[in-house]
Amino acid sequence: MSDDRWNGDEYLNRPGHLESAEVNARNIHTAIAASGIPASTFRDLNLLEVGAGVGTVTRHLADFGSVHALEPSGNMIRVLSRLVADLPNVTFAQHALGPDSASMFTRGQAMPSPIIDDPDRELSPPRARWDVAVSTLVAHHVDDLESYFRGVKSVLVEGGTFFVLEFAHAPDGEDLSKRFHCEMDSSLVPVNDDNYHIKGNEFRETWTVEHTKDLFRKYGFVDIGSMETEPVPAFGRIDGRTAVPTKVVWGHRAP
Repeated sequence: MSDDRWNGDEYLNRPGHLESAEVNARNIHTAIAASGIPASTFRDLNLLEVGAGVGTVTRHLADFGSVHALEPSGNMIRVLSRLVADLPNVTFAQHALGPDSASMFTRGQAMPSPIIDDPDRELSPPRARWDVAVSTLVAHHVDDLESYFRGVKSVLVEGGTFFVLEFAHAPDGEDLSKRFHCEMDSSLVPVNDDNYHIKGNEFRETWTVEHTKDLFRKYGFVDIGSMETEPVPAFGRIDGRTAVPTKVVWGHRAP
Protein backbone atom coordinates (compact mmCIF):
# COMPACT_ATOMS: atom_id res chain seq x y z
CA MET A 1 0.00 0.00 0.00
CA SER A 2 1.64 3.12 -1.23
CA ASP A 3 0.71 5.75 1.37
CA ASP A 4 -1.02 6.12 4.71
CA ARG A 5 -4.28 7.58 3.53
CA TRP A 6 -6.25 5.38 5.93
CA ASN A 7 -8.24 6.60 8.92
CA GLY A 8 -8.49 3.70 11.36
CA ASP A 9 -11.32 5.04 13.51
CA GLU A 10 -13.39 6.02 10.48
CA TYR A 11 -12.78 2.61 8.91
CA LEU A 12 -13.81 0.80 12.11
CA ASN A 13 -17.08 2.71 12.27
CA ARG A 14 -18.17 2.20 8.66
CA PRO A 15 -21.68 0.72 8.43
CA GLY A 16 -21.49 -3.05 8.01
CA HIS A 17 -17.77 -3.26 8.79
CA LEU A 18 -18.01 -5.42 11.89
CA GLU A 19 -20.52 -7.72 10.19
CA SER A 20 -18.25 -8.01 7.15
CA ALA A 21 -15.26 -8.87 9.35
CA GLU A 22 -17.18 -11.70 10.98
CA VAL A 23 -18.22 -13.10 7.59
CA ASN A 24 -14.68 -12.76 6.22
CA ALA A 25 -13.21 -14.61 9.18
CA ARG A 26 -15.76 -17.39 8.75
CA ASN A 27 -14.84 -17.59 5.07
CA ILE A 28 -11.15 -17.90 5.95
CA HIS A 29 -11.84 -20.71 8.41
CA THR A 30 -13.97 -22.52 5.82
CA ALA A 31 -11.32 -22.19 3.10
CA ILE A 32 -8.49 -23.40 5.34
CA ALA A 33 -10.47 -26.52 6.17
CA ALA A 34 -11.42 -26.97 2.49
CA SER A 35 -7.75 -26.90 1.55
CA GLY A 36 -7.22 -30.10 3.53
CA ILE A 37 -6.15 -28.71 6.90
CA PRO A 38 -8.45 -30.22 9.55
CA ALA A 39 -10.12 -27.72 11.84
CA SER A 40 -8.99 -29.88 14.75
CA THR A 41 -5.39 -28.87 14.00
CA PHE A 42 -5.93 -25.09 13.86
CA ARG A 43 -4.61 -24.83 17.42
CA ASP A 44 -1.29 -26.21 16.19
CA LEU A 45 -0.85 -23.63 13.42
CA ASN A 46 1.05 -20.35 13.46
CA LEU A 47 -0.90 -17.90 11.30
CA LEU A 48 0.34 -14.71 9.65
CA GLU A 49 -2.29 -12.12 8.76
CA VAL A 50 -1.16 -9.90 5.88
CA GLY A 51 -2.77 -6.46 5.83
CA ALA A 52 -4.74 -6.79 9.06
CA GLY A 53 -6.34 -3.35 8.90
CA VAL A 54 -7.91 -2.36 12.20
CA GLY A 55 -7.93 -5.92 13.54
CA THR A 56 -11.61 -6.78 13.30
CA VAL A 57 -10.86 -10.01 11.38
CA THR A 58 -7.82 -10.64 13.60
CA ARG A 59 -10.05 -10.98 16.65
CA HIS A 60 -11.88 -13.88 14.97
CA LEU A 61 -8.64 -15.75 14.23
CA ALA A 62 -7.64 -16.23 17.85
CA ASP A 63 -8.51 -19.95 17.74
CA PHE A 64 -5.23 -20.59 15.92
CA GLY A 65 -2.12 -21.43 17.90
CA SER A 66 -0.67 -17.99 17.32
CA VAL A 67 -1.49 -15.02 15.13
CA HIS A 68 0.95 -12.36 13.97
CA ALA A 69 -0.86 -9.47 12.27
CA LEU A 70 1.01 -7.23 9.83
CA GLU A 71 -0.37 -3.86 8.75
CA PRO A 72 1.60 -1.16 6.89
CA SER A 73 -0.65 1.74 7.94
CA GLY A 74 0.23 3.35 11.26
CA ASN A 75 -3.24 4.89 11.42
CA MET A 76 -4.84 1.45 11.14
CA ILE A 77 -2.49 -0.39 13.46
CA ARG A 78 -3.08 2.06 16.29
CA VAL A 79 -6.74 0.95 16.25
CA LEU A 80 -5.74 -2.71 15.87
CA SER A 81 -3.57 -2.45 18.98
CA ARG A 82 -6.65 -1.59 21.03
CA LEU A 83 -8.84 -4.32 19.55
CA VAL A 84 -6.39 -7.19 20.18
CA ALA A 85 -5.01 -6.06 23.54
CA ASP A 86 -6.87 -8.82 25.39
CA LEU A 87 -5.70 -11.67 23.10
CA PRO A 88 -2.53 -13.25 24.51
CA ASN A 89 -1.74 -15.31 21.40
CA VAL A 90 -1.92 -12.32 19.02
CA THR A 91 1.07 -10.13 18.17
CA PHE A 92 1.29 -7.39 15.57
CA ALA A 93 3.68 -5.10 13.75
CA GLN A 94 3.63 -2.24 11.26
CA HIS A 95 5.21 -3.80 8.19
CA ALA A 96 4.55 -4.35 4.49
CA LEU A 97 5.90 -7.67 3.24
CA GLY A 98 8.51 -7.48 0.52
CA PRO A 99 11.79 -8.98 -0.78
CA ASP A 100 13.68 -8.23 2.45
CA SER A 101 11.05 -9.51 4.89
CA ALA A 102 12.36 -13.06 5.20
CA SER A 103 15.85 -11.93 6.21
CA MET A 104 14.38 -9.33 8.59
CA PHE A 105 12.29 -11.99 10.31
CA THR A 106 15.18 -14.46 10.43
CA ARG A 107 17.46 -12.01 12.22
CA GLY A 108 14.63 -10.87 14.51
CA GLN A 109 14.64 -7.24 13.41
CA ALA A 110 12.40 -5.14 15.62
CA MET A 111 9.43 -3.47 13.95
CA PRO A 112 6.99 -0.79 15.16
CA SER A 113 4.29 -2.33 17.36
CA PRO A 114 2.63 0.57 19.19
CA ILE A 115 0.35 0.16 22.17
CA ILE A 116 -1.59 2.81 24.06
CA ASP A 117 0.88 2.99 26.95
CA ASP A 118 3.92 2.83 24.68
CA PRO A 119 3.32 4.35 21.23
CA ASP A 120 7.02 3.91 20.35
CA ARG A 121 7.15 0.22 21.24
CA GLU A 122 8.92 -2.13 18.84
CA LEU A 123 8.58 -5.92 18.58
CA SER A 124 10.82 -8.56 17.10
CA PRO A 125 8.93 -11.09 14.96
CA PRO A 126 7.82 -14.02 17.14
CA ARG A 127 9.22 -16.46 14.56
CA ALA A 128 10.86 -16.50 11.14
CA ARG A 129 8.30 -18.64 9.27
CA TRP A 130 4.56 -19.34 9.46
CA ASP A 131 2.38 -22.35 8.63
CA VAL A 132 -0.46 -20.33 7.11
CA ALA A 133 -0.81 -16.79 5.78
CA VAL A 134 -4.15 -15.09 5.14
CA SER A 135 -5.05 -11.87 3.33
CA THR A 136 -8.60 -10.57 3.59
CA LEU A 137 -9.82 -8.01 1.02
CA VAL A 138 -6.29 -6.61 0.84
CA ALA A 139 -4.94 -7.58 -2.60
CA HIS A 140 -7.01 -4.98 -4.47
CA HIS A 141 -5.23 -2.27 -2.46
CA VAL A 142 -1.69 -3.68 -2.75
CA ASP A 143 0.61 -1.34 -4.63
CA ASP A 144 3.24 -3.91 -5.73
CA LEU A 145 1.82 -7.38 -6.37
CA GLU A 146 5.20 -9.01 -6.89
CA SER A 147 6.47 -7.87 -3.49
CA TYR A 148 3.19 -8.97 -1.93
CA PHE A 149 3.16 -12.52 -3.30
CA ARG A 150 6.90 -13.17 -3.13
CA GLY A 151 7.11 -11.61 0.32
CA VAL A 152 4.41 -13.91 1.68
CA LYS A 153 5.94 -16.96 0.05
CA SER A 154 9.34 -16.18 1.59
CA VAL A 155 8.00 -16.24 5.16
CA LEU A 156 6.00 -19.47 4.88
CA VAL A 157 7.36 -22.81 6.02
CA GLU A 158 7.93 -25.35 3.25
CA GLY A 159 4.48 -26.60 2.30
CA GLY A 160 2.84 -23.63 4.03
CA THR A 161 -0.31 -22.18 2.50
CA PHE A 162 -1.32 -18.67 1.49
CA PHE A 163 -5.05 -17.86 1.41
CA VAL A 164 -6.28 -14.76 -0.45
CA LEU A 165 -9.89 -13.70 0.11
CA GLU A 166 -11.04 -11.19 -2.47
CA PHE A 167 -14.18 -9.82 -4.04
CA ALA A 168 -15.73 -11.90 -6.82
CA HIS A 169 -17.87 -10.92 -9.80
CA ALA A 170 -21.64 -10.96 -9.56
CA PRO A 171 -23.45 -13.87 -11.28
CA ASP A 172 -24.04 -11.63 -14.31
CA GLY A 173 -20.32 -10.82 -14.47
CA GLU A 174 -20.53 -7.28 -13.07
CA ASP A 175 -17.66 -6.02 -10.93
CA LEU A 176 -19.74 -4.83 -7.98
CA SER A 177 -16.65 -3.98 -5.97
CA LYS A 178 -15.55 -1.57 -8.70
CA ARG A 179 -18.99 0.03 -8.94
CA PHE A 180 -19.49 0.40 -5.20
CA HIS A 181 -15.96 1.70 -4.59
CA CYS A 182 -16.55 4.49 -7.09
CA GLU A 183 -20.05 5.24 -5.80
CA MET A 184 -18.68 5.47 -2.26
CA ASP A 185 -15.89 7.85 -3.29
CA SER A 186 -15.89 9.42 -6.76
CA SER A 187 -12.17 10.23 -6.44
CA LEU A 188 -11.22 6.54 -6.47
CA VAL A 189 -9.70 5.22 -9.70
CA PRO A 190 -9.92 1.53 -10.78
CA VAL A 191 -6.79 -0.05 -12.25
CA ASN A 192 -6.59 -3.16 -14.45
CA ASP A 193 -2.86 -3.84 -14.78
CA ASP A 194 -1.10 -6.36 -12.55
CA ASN A 195 2.33 -4.84 -13.22
CA TYR A 196 1.27 -1.32 -12.35
CA HIS A 197 2.14 0.00 -8.87
CA ILE A 198 -1.05 1.62 -7.65
CA LYS A 199 -0.97 4.88 -5.74
CA GLY A 200 -3.09 6.94 -3.36
CA ASN A 201 -6.66 6.89 -4.62
CA GLU A 202 -6.35 3.84 -6.90
CA PHE A 203 -7.58 0.27 -6.41
CA ARG A 204 -7.48 -2.91 -8.48
CA GLU A 205 -10.46 -4.17 -10.42
CA THR A 206 -11.82 -7.57 -9.39
CA TRP A 207 -9.90 -10.60 -10.63
CA THR A 208 -11.60 -13.74 -11.88
CA VAL A 209 -10.82 -16.96 -10.03
CA GLU A 210 -8.66 -18.18 -12.91
CA HIS A 211 -6.74 -14.93 -13.09
CA THR A 212 -6.08 -15.09 -9.34
CA LYS A 213 -4.82 -18.66 -9.71
CA ASP A 214 -2.53 -17.50 -12.52
CA LEU A 215 -1.03 -14.90 -10.18
CA PHE A 216 -0.30 -17.60 -7.61
CA ARG A 217 1.40 -19.69 -10.28
CA LYS A 218 3.33 -16.69 -11.60
CA TYR A 219 4.87 -16.09 -8.19
CA GLY A 220 5.83 -19.69 -7.53
CA PHE A 221 2.97 -21.23 -5.57
CA VAL A 222 1.85 -24.80 -6.29
CA ASP A 223 -1.23 -26.99 -5.74
CA ILE A 224 -3.58 -24.06 -6.29
CA GLY A 225 -7.15 -24.32 -5.02
CA SER A 226 -10.21 -22.11 -4.71
CA MET A 227 -13.77 -21.88 -3.48
CA GLU A 228 -16.68 -19.47 -3.58
CA THR A 229 -17.36 -17.94 -0.18
CA GLU A 230 -20.11 -15.99 1.54
CA PRO A 231 -20.85 -12.51 0.21
CA VAL A 232 -20.04 -9.60 2.49
CA PRO A 233 -22.09 -6.48 3.28
CA ALA A 234 -19.24 -4.26 2.13
CA PHE A 235 -19.77 -0.55 1.53
CA GLY A 236 -22.47 -0.43 4.20
CA ARG A 237 -25.33 -1.89 2.14
CA ILE A 238 -25.93 1.61 0.82
CA ASP A 239 -29.50 1.95 -0.51
CA GLY A 240 -30.17 -1.67 0.46
CA ARG A 241 -27.81 -3.02 -2.16
CA THR A 242 -26.90 -6.68 -2.38
CA ALA A 243 -23.82 -7.88 -0.51
CA VAL A 244 -20.73 -8.35 -2.68
CA PRO A 245 -19.67 -11.92 -3.61
CA THR A 246 -16.28 -13.18 -2.45
CA LYS A 247 -13.87 -16.00 -3.23
CA VAL A 248 -10.81 -17.55 -1.63
CA VAL A 249 -7.87 -18.78 -3.68
CA TRP A 250 -4.92 -20.56 -2.07
CA GLY A 251 -1.55 -21.94 -2.97
CA HIS A 252 1.32 -23.77 -1.25
CA ARG A 253 4.97 -22.99 -0.94
CA ALA A 254 6.74 -25.87 -2.68
CA PRO A 255 8.64 -28.14 -0.26
